[in-house]
Amino acid sequence: MDVVIRVRLNGFPEIADGRVLVQMQTIEAAVHRWDAENAIGAACPIPEEVAVDAVARTFQVMALARRARTQTPAGPDERYRFRHTDGLDRHFVPIPPA
Repeated sequence: MDVVIRVRLNGFPEIADGRVLVQMQTIEAAVHRWDAENAIGAACPIPEEVAVDAVARTFQVMALARRARTQTPAGPDERYRFRHTDGLDRHFVPIPPA
């Protein structure tokens, strides 16, 4: 049986199937687990597959939703900067216009 659930994600109406909800809850649980472990000095890495999903969701959904919610137009050459916490490397990721 296919189940379609109407939910509000990031303040925007969206129709999502169970896989999207499971993905979001998996990311949330992994981040909160890491945060709790980090608080006691025993953080283990987030599984790579979950981390990849989280980064993709951040750029494909969250960043664009935030821009739309605040009615902020895309800036020219808009990008995010990532700094390695275990080294000196930095990465820049361009954000496409909405």
